[in-house]
Amino acid sequence: MVLEGEFKCFCNDLSIHTSLIPIEGYRQMLKISARKDSVMEDKELQVMMKKRLVEIEDEKAKARNPEVIMYSTPDCRYCAMAKSFFKDKGIKFTDYDVSVDKDKAREMMMKTQQGGVPVIQIDGRLLVGFDQKLVEQTLRLKPLQKKEHVLNNMFFDFFGLQ
Repeated sequence: MVLEGEFKCFCNDLSIHTSLIPIEGYRQMLKISARKDSVMEDKELQVMMKKRLVEIEDEKAKARNPEVIMYSTPDCRYCAMAKSFFKDKGIKFTDYDVSVDKDKAREMMMKTQQGGVPVIQIDGRLLVGFDQKLVEQTLRLKPLQKKEHVLNNMFFDFFGLQ
C-alpha cells in the first residue's frame, strides 16, 4: 500500500526523517535510523501511523471541499454539536432550519423517511443524527457520482446487441 503525503518521523534519538514511502518501508527506516536501545515498539508505530493517515485524509477532505448540507432545529443540542464540529474543522456547510422552512422539512422527510434531526448530507450520503467518528469517516470518502452520471451509465448494453 502506497501512501500519499509527506511523513515526518521524530525518532527517540531526536533525529527527523522525511519520506514518501510505503508503511513497511517507513517501519524499516524507523528501526534502522533509531538507536538499537530506542527502537519504537510496533504498537507505538501503528498508533503513530494511524494518526498520520487520519491527518492526511482530513487534509484531503478539506482540499476537495465536500458538499455538506444539514437539516436542523435551533433547540437541538446534537445539531449544535454538528455545527460546531464543522466550524472547528473549517468545513463549509449549508444549514436549513426545518422548524421554520416547511419545504426543507418536507425535503428532509422525503430523503430519510423520518423526522429526527440533525440530518447531515455529505457529498450525497445521508447521516441521521450526529456521530463524530461516522462524520469524519464519511468526509474521507470519495463523493458519490452525480445523478446524471449514474443515469448515463444505466443504459450500457452489456451484451453488445446494438
